[in-house]
Amino acid sequence: MKYDKEQDIKAFSARLRQALDRIAIAPDFKGRQREAGALAGKGSGAAKKWLNAEGYPSMESMIMIAKACDVSLEWLATGRGEMCPHVLNTKLLETLIRAVESAELEERTKIDTADKARLITRIYKKCHNDGLAPEPAAIATLVGLLSG
Repeated sequence: MKYDKEQDIKAFSARLRQALDRIAIAPDFKGRQREAGALAGKGSGAAKKWLNAEGYPSMESMIMIAKACDVSLEWLATGRGEMCPHVLNTKLLETLIRAVESAELEERTKIDTADKARLITRIYKKCHNDGLAPEPAAIATLVGLLSG
């Protein structure tokens, strides 16, 4: 497969935006370039290039950005792996466990422990990686499907 540098830079720019959104960096035209540059010890001009898919930061800058945004360096640089594989959001996990247990009570059913663990893990990964809030109605539907 032929390497497409332009496409790769565009994909990096999109991941950088996701990482910045994750830590609530100002939106475009509201100081995003300045704040993104500051994360890497650079000016807004350098960040403008990264955000407009005109180039990559240095490896040192990329490491600083990944650390500041608490994302995987491999994910930020290449798109491989999970965005945040090392971070456990206990509040999200507790919310999901409670939602599944509540749905079990409502359905008057009990899901096998292994199935429950797989369900919670899948929902957790989706919510955590995409920054989504769990939806109790959707969780109840999944519990109903697993118990039926």
